Amino acid sequence: MKTTAKITGILNGLTGLTQIVIGAMLWAGKARSLTSFHMTVGVLFVLSLWTLALIAGRFHVGKGLGALAVLWGIVVLLFGIAQPQIMPGSGHWVIRVVHLLLGLAAMAQAGVLARRIRASASPHPTSAAPELGPVR
Repeated sequence: MKTTAKITGILNGLTGLTQIVIGAMLWAGKARSLTSFHMTVGVLFVLSLWTLALIAGRFHVGKGLGALAVLWGIVVLLFGIAQPQIMPGSGHWVIRVVHLLLGLAAMAQAGVLARRIRASASPHPTSAAPELGPVR
């Protein structure tokens, strides 16, 4: 499970970074042909977020954060799909900023979940120093 969490965390980071790069290109009007790819990678990003949430639930770490991540992923997906139709025109930049902030918040949630999973999966030392018997 630890390996799955590690791979999923890496996938989430890579898809998140890809989303930022492609999103910036789309925002600048330089890569309209990448819109479908951006959406596909977005789905992979959300799936990896949900996977981390499920693993966190399995490790009993961050159950509330995991539930929030699942709900947040739904919001990110729905908002991303609806984004082109929301407030078209000169004010659409506000929707783009909201879309970016939703994605960044999802990335932060994924990072916290991944850290908590790694911390719970690693061996915990029982004490800082071994106990010594009385000195004679």
